[in-house]
Amino acid sequence: MTDADVDGSHIRTLILTFFYRQMPGIIEHGHLYIAQPPLYRVKRGRSVAYFSDDVELNDFLISEAVKNYEVVALKSGKRFRKDRLRYILKQISRFNEIMDLFRRRQLPDELVFTLLKFPVYPKKEFFRNKDGVESLAKALNGRLALASFPEVSYDEEHGMYQLPLSIVRNGDVMSLNVSWEFINRPKYRSLFSLYQEIKELEDPPFKVIGEKKEFLVENMNDLLNDILKAQQGAYSIQRYKGLGEMNPDQLWETTMNPEKRKLLQVKIEDAVEADEIFTILMGDSVDQRKRFIEQNALLAQNIDI
Repeated sequence: MTDADVDGSHIRTLILTFFYRQMPGIIEHGHLYIAQPPLYRVKRGRSVAYFSDDVELNDFLISEAVKNYEVVALKSGKRFRKDRLRYILKQISRFNEIMDLFRRRQLPDELVFTLLKFPVYPKKEFFRNKDGVESLAKALNGRLALASFPEVSYDEEHGMYQLPLSIVRNGDVMSLNVSWEFINRPKYRSLFSLYQEIKELEDPPFKVIGEKKEFLVENMNDLLNDILKAQQGAYSIQRYKGLGEMNPDQLWETTMNPEKRKLLQVKIEDAVEADEIFTILMGDSVDQRKRFIEQNALLAQNIDI
């Protein structure tokens, strides 16, 4: 059991390394578990709830918010309330999580949204049609800062066309190949599915109507953020930095009580990959660790500063 923040993750990695190297049998026989202390404590009046991460907290706030708000799309007149509003806000939240991951990988929003609006997925045939890929090239050329006009090329191995891009960002040129392989990655597939659920909200502005106030929102992201911000004001939200901030009864209630605690069983699904990662991160080779950090730094989340 360690803290729920980043420091706790570091300590947990050290402990896991010890068991993996010195007592592997404990893991192999399924006897090692990780306790899951909460990251947030939310209080309103006498009611107290605990949440393990930002996703759980946001889901709770969204579920509470839809009891007090409804949303009207002013251009279409569509109204979103209760279960429908809860569902659409949660989908926006999931969509934003994946978009944040793409941004950390230096993928411009203009690229991602253009791909989402083009018929590039789920039809594999799009990349077998040169005219279609050329039309995508023209669309991207008007939306992205490119070092040169994108020229469609043919991938003989897979029998498909692809679009190599040279994207200029902050004075640097990033090479990216838009192809079926790129589009068919799990994260993009998930993003595409979520976009189909929320694209009806791409026609702002919106009016948010509450019991005591109304306000206008100019885009889809602000819709979620403003509703969450308004709902957060009704609660006292504490983010735990460590187990030492919890009273003994709170630690028992959330983490130690066998009837309520959450435990994560440690499993080794790929022994070779696990051994490689432990060697890189916890071994004696500084150069290996440096390369790993350089390659994965932009994927880091929930960094405590």
